[in-house]
Amino acid sequence: MRHRPPWRRQAEIQTVEFNGVKYTLCVGYYQNGDPAEVFIDGPAKHSGHTLDRESDDTCILISVLLQCGRSARKIGESLSTEPTFEGDESPATLAKLICDHLAVPNLRLKEWSTIDH
Repeated sequence: MRHRPPWRRQAEIQTVEFNGVKYTLCVGYYQNGDPAEVFIDGPAKHSGHTLDRESDDTCILISVLLQCGRSARKIGESLSTEPTFEGDESPATLAKLICDHLAVPNLRLKEWSTIDH
Protein backbone atom coordinates (compact mmCIF):
# COMPACT_ATOMS: atom_id res chain seq x y z
CA MET A 1 0.00 0.00 0.00
CA ARG A 2 1.25 3.46 -0.84
CA HIS A 3 1.59 5.99 2.00
CA ARG A 4 1.78 9.47 0.56
CA PRO A 5 3.70 12.05 2.58
CA PRO A 6 1.78 14.77 4.41
CA TRP A 7 1.27 18.07 2.58
CA ARG A 8 3.55 19.86 5.06
CA ARG A 9 6.79 18.03 5.80
CA GLN A 10 10.42 18.54 6.65
CA ALA A 11 12.74 18.68 3.68
CA GLU A 12 16.45 18.87 3.16
CA ILE A 13 18.31 20.31 0.18
CA GLN A 14 21.89 19.25 -0.55
CA THR A 15 24.34 19.34 -3.40
CA VAL A 16 25.49 15.96 -4.68
CA GLU A 17 27.96 15.19 -7.44
CA PHE A 18 27.76 12.43 -10.04
CA ASN A 19 30.33 11.97 -12.81
CA GLY A 20 31.68 15.45 -12.18
CA VAL A 21 28.27 17.12 -12.50
CA LYS A 22 26.68 18.87 -9.50
CA TYR A 23 23.01 18.30 -8.77
CA THR A 24 20.67 19.78 -6.18
CA LEU A 25 18.89 16.99 -4.32
CA CYS A 26 15.76 17.72 -2.29
CA VAL A 27 14.50 15.03 0.09
CA GLY A 28 11.07 15.23 1.74
CA TYR A 29 10.62 13.29 4.98
CA TYR A 30 7.80 11.63 6.87
CA GLN A 31 7.35 12.91 10.41
CA ASN A 32 9.29 9.91 11.75
CA GLY A 33 12.34 11.01 9.74
CA ASP A 34 12.16 8.38 7.00
CA PRO A 35 12.61 9.66 3.44
CA ALA A 36 9.31 9.93 1.55
CA GLU A 37 10.21 11.56 -1.76
CA VAL A 38 13.11 12.94 -3.76
CA PHE A 39 13.55 15.62 -6.40
CA ILE A 40 16.69 16.49 -8.29
CA ASP A 41 17.82 19.48 -10.34
CA GLY A 42 20.85 19.44 -12.56
CA PRO A 43 22.41 21.51 -15.30
CA ALA A 44 19.98 20.13 -17.90
CA LYS A 45 16.86 21.04 -15.88
CA HIS A 46 14.10 22.71 -17.89
CA SER A 47 16.02 22.22 -21.13
CA GLY A 48 13.93 19.32 -22.37
CA HIS A 49 17.13 17.27 -22.52
CA THR A 50 16.78 13.48 -22.19
CA LEU A 51 18.92 13.55 -19.03
CA ASP A 52 16.41 15.94 -17.47
CA ARG A 53 13.51 13.58 -18.14
CA GLU A 54 15.48 10.55 -16.97
CA SER A 55 16.43 12.20 -13.68
CA ASP A 56 12.79 13.22 -13.10
CA ASP A 57 11.57 9.68 -13.80
CA THR A 58 14.28 8.24 -11.55
CA CYS A 59 13.05 10.41 -8.67
CA ILE A 60 9.43 9.45 -9.30
CA LEU A 61 10.24 5.74 -9.23
CA ILE A 62 12.36 6.02 -6.07
CA SER A 63 9.67 8.13 -4.37
CA VAL A 64 6.90 5.64 -5.20
CA LEU A 65 9.02 2.75 -3.90
CA LEU A 66 9.73 4.64 -0.66
CA GLN A 67 6.02 5.40 -0.25
CA CYS A 68 5.25 1.71 -0.74
CA GLY A 69 7.51 0.81 2.18
CA ARG A 70 10.77 -0.08 0.45
CA SER A 71 13.87 1.23 2.20
CA ALA A 72 16.42 3.28 0.30
CA ARG A 73 19.09 0.77 1.34
CA LYS A 74 17.14 -2.14 -0.18
CA ILE A 75 16.41 -0.21 -3.37
CA GLY A 76 20.07 0.75 -3.67
CA GLU A 77 21.24 -2.85 -3.20
CA SER A 78 19.54 -3.70 -6.50
CA LEU A 79 21.19 -0.91 -8.48
CA SER A 80 24.45 -0.76 -10.43
CA THR A 81 27.92 0.04 -9.14
CA GLU A 82 31.26 0.26 -10.87
CA PRO A 83 34.77 -0.38 -9.54
CA THR A 84 37.01 2.53 -8.60
CA PHE A 85 40.79 2.77 -8.91
CA GLU A 86 41.02 2.35 -5.13
CA GLY A 87 39.33 -1.05 -5.34
CA ASP A 88 36.01 0.18 -3.94
CA GLU A 89 32.71 0.53 -5.76
CA SER A 90 30.91 3.74 -6.66
CA PRO A 91 27.38 4.35 -7.97
CA ALA A 92 27.12 3.65 -11.70
CA THR A 93 23.83 5.52 -12.04
CA LEU A 94 22.17 8.60 -10.64
CA ALA A 95 19.51 6.34 -9.09
CA LYS A 96 22.16 4.44 -7.12
CA LEU A 97 23.74 7.70 -5.93
CA ILE A 98 20.35 8.99 -4.70
CA CYS A 99 19.55 5.73 -2.87
CA ASP A 100 22.99 5.63 -1.25
CA HIS A 101 22.46 9.21 -0.08
CA LEU A 102 18.99 8.39 1.31
CA ALA A 103 20.26 5.27 3.11
CA VAL A 104 22.36 7.39 5.49
CA PRO A 105 20.20 8.20 8.52
CA ASN A 106 19.46 11.88 9.00
CA LEU A 107 19.86 12.35 12.75
CA ARG A 108 18.71 15.98 12.75
CA LEU A 109 15.37 15.02 11.24
CA LYS A 110 15.04 12.00 13.55
CA GLU A 111 15.44 14.38 16.50
CA TRP A 112 12.96 16.84 14.97
CA SER A 113 10.35 14.10 14.68
CA THR A 114 10.38 13.54 18.45
CA ILE A 115 9.39 17.16 19.20
CA ASP A 116 5.73 17.65 20.08
CA HIS A 117 4.27 19.92 17.35
